[in-house]
Amino acid sequence: MSDSQPPPKRLLRAGFLATALILGACSSTPEGLDTVSVPATSTSSSTTTHVVTTETTTITPPDETPSQTSAEASRDGVVPELAALPYSLRVETRSEVPTDEGTWIVAVPTPELTELASENGCGFGNLDGAYPTEVICAVEYGEILLVNGEGQIVRAFPMPGAIPGWIHVTEESVYGGRIGDGALPNSTLFRIDRQSLEATVVVILSHPDDAPEWLSTWHVAGADQVTTYDALVGFAPEMSGTRVASWVGDVVVDIAGIDGIIDQVAG
Repeated sequence: MSDSQPPPKRLLRAGFLATALILGACSSTPEGLDTVSVPATSTSSSTTTHVVTTETTTITPPDETPSQTSAEASRDGVVPELAALPYSLRVETRSEVPTDEGTWIVAVPTPELTELASENGCGFGNLDGAYPTEVICAVEYGEILLVNGEGQIVRAFPMPGAIPGWIHVTEESVYGGRIGDGALPNSTLFRIDRQSLEATVVVILSHPDDAPEWLSTWHVAGADQVTTYDALVGFAPEMSGTRVASWVGDVVVDIAGIDGIIDQVAG
């Protein structure tokens, strides 16, 4: 696959005509949502669903604003069409950790957005654009969001093809990653500086010959780091370590060891 063409299965006609029926109001904790608090000012928000009718590429209800501006989307590397969506249609929370600077969230597209994307495959964005910067596959897309007390996205960190399964906040950094499975076998580790909001992402390949399309800023671990990874991220009680917020099980990690891998790979 070339840089200018999205994967054949990740297709969505950017100018599709859609009527999305998003019924009800979600005030309870979604199934699988994991919440862990750190010493901080806790924030909360509610998600309200709406009936959405559109005849353009922007699926925005008349009473809601885009979740991010075009300038913010460009800064964060978010697909413009995704940023144009309201928060309630864009974000389904899987795990969250409240902190002083806001709430750190593991997010995936809402079922309504995923259903819309399935009209023409799983993709969302510019059909003629490059994956994953201009078009994404909704069912394989995740993001880390920093959200303020007003429910506004302060910063977004796209994780295309690598939906994070866990997140953990220390005094200086936010850690997390994907634990590879049968559907998306490659794993990831990320570290975000809480002050600068600079992120480092490392990919742990499940097979040395695998060559998926990653963001150009991501780093691929070498064979030595791949071997080390299995001893740093796992599930209790088979493994001991720091328990983290996770929606995929009782995940435990070795933060010092993760720092070591990220520093070795990213320099």
